[in-house]
Amino acid sequence: MAASIAAGRSAVVWTVALLAPAFLLLAGLYIWPILRILPEAFTGTGFEQFFASPVYISVTWTTVRIALTVAVITLVVGYPAAWMIATRTGWQRMLLVIAVIVPFLTSSLVRTFSWMAMLGSNGLISNLLRALGVTDKPTSFLFTDFAVVIALVHVSLPLMTFSLVAVMRRIPPEVMGVSEALGSSKLRTMLRVVLPQTLPGVTSGLIVVTLFAMASFIAPAILGGTSQTMLAQLIQGTIERGSNRSFAAALSVVLAFLASAAVGVIWLAMWLLRRRYKRTPQVTDQPQQGALSPVARRGRSNANIEGGVWKSAYGIYYVAIVIFSLAPMAILVPIAFTSGTVLVFPTPGFSTQWFEAVLAPDWVNAALTSLRIAVTAAVIAVVIATLTVLATAKTKLMARAADQGMLLPMTIPTVVFALGAYVTFVRLGLVDTELGLVLAQTVLALPICYLVIAAGYTSTEVRLEDAALSLGASKARAIGTIVVPLMLPALAVAVLMGVLMSFDESVVSIFLSGLDVTTLPRKLWSGIRFSTSPDVAAAAVGVLGFGLVMIGLTVALYTLLNRRQRRSVIPFPTTSTEEK
Repeated sequence: MAASIAAGRSAVVWTVALLAPAFLLLAGLYIWPILRILPEAFTGTGFEQFFASPVYISVTWTTVRIALTVAVITLVVGYPAAWMIATRTGWQRMLLVIAVIVPFLTSSLVRTFSWMAMLGSNGLISNLLRALGVTDKPTSFLFTDFAVVIALVHVSLPLMTFSLVAVMRRIPPEVMGVSEALGSSKLRTMLRVVLPQTLPGVTSGLIVVTLFAMASFIAPAILGGTSQTMLAQLIQGTIERGSNRSFAAALSVVLAFLASAAVGVIWLAMWLLRRRYKRTPQVTDQPQQGALSPVARRGRSNANIEGGVWKSAYGIYYVAIVIFSLAPMAILVPIAFTSGTVLVFPTPGFSTQWFEAVLAPDWVNAALTSLRIAVTAAVIAVVIATLTVLATAKTKLMARAADQGMLLPMTIPTVVFALGAYVTFVRLGLVDTELGLVLAQTVLALPICYLVIAAGYTSTEVRLEDAALSLGASKARAIGTIVVPLMLPALAVAVLMGVLMSFDESVVSIFLSGLDVTTLPRKLWSGIRFSTSPDVAAAAVGVLGFGLVMIGLTVALYTLLNRRQRRSVIPFPTTSTEEK
């Protein structure tokens, strides 16, 4: 009895010790900084300033309008892509996955700069329109709603697409065939059979994209004009000028309220839409007598014509979505090698002068600073995430609680956290320091590291750890000799993904870095805003290349470690009759 009580106490102490780092990190560096915004907002004159001017009300409406527009367009564009990814196989599916996900894994500054090169008066779209005879003079699409919306749709597409793919893959593959055999057209089948079953994915996709678009300030700041100013952009500008922290805090509270209201409205609209589909046609519905009805026979007779139309539409869409996803990044490469001095496409000639320019000490030091911060933050995040997984993975209730806590940084707009970190770190002397950036980047890298490590732990043979414990090994030894080696692929992927995310993280870098500590995103931000020199394109290509290398290294390392594990199979201990 005493031994069991001691063992229970030991387990509790062990669990508390493993969870303490995650609790301290989230409570002290995420929840507390965000809560610090409230006193700043309500004790100053921030709300008075906000409601005193109709300009700020207009900015609020612009934020809602652009965010909802982006969400609807992303749904329309992303739904066919998600269906193709969920139902197709082979190289077509792989190319579409790559085309959709690459923009999301690319720095937001690089993506925005690429659209700047596409939409300018000397950009690709303007020259293409002139070549087609649509217009006879240069046309700039910058500083318009179109520029901001298309850039946000470009980066939001993966969020919507993979929210839908997760739901679509649960739909039985025979749904389309049975519905068409009963005489329904493909369009009617999609609207009456497929759409009702994907509404949960539509809901989550709309919510995620709307929240993301509301919190964006890089795209409207670079591609938009005064009519496209959004709340997050106003918050960043207020902090950058150092004019009124109370006003910035009030804007953050307004943004958080709008985000919550948007989530509620979207959820209610989707709930009402689900109620409309009270009876969804089931896959098992069959004709009663075995003979096809007149509607079915008519559907069969039109199947070939309709199938050809849909096949052509799918082909056109497939090419369009691949071009839309990859062209903005691809255009940066020839611009980076231009012999000209401004952003022009096609380029007047070939030169490596701009890559030589970004090898100057200021660019190199900024890149090394970002890399140093990213590696440190990723390693800390992986250690904390690993400890949390080891403490909670075996208990379903604790695992769910850990999921809610560790994914908390993904639920609140990053710009709100960045403001809270700025307000808190100013008092601690951590603004414009590497330590402050490491702490903030660790918080933001924690969710993705946790998801990767939790998935890796779930796929391991946890019985080996139990067997080691039953044979007398201590908890620490069992983890060090059994669990960690089995989780090496997941740990390696988590570190690389954490480095990639932290290296490319722009919002926190813009808020917390400055003259003393200049990160690469901060330098890119300044270069894009105040210069049109192609050296920024060369730096953007470097960042893009770093991201692609990290993605390739992640895949290669994960594959290699998995193969090594398959070769070195650890025998599961058993008790044989000979041993007895």
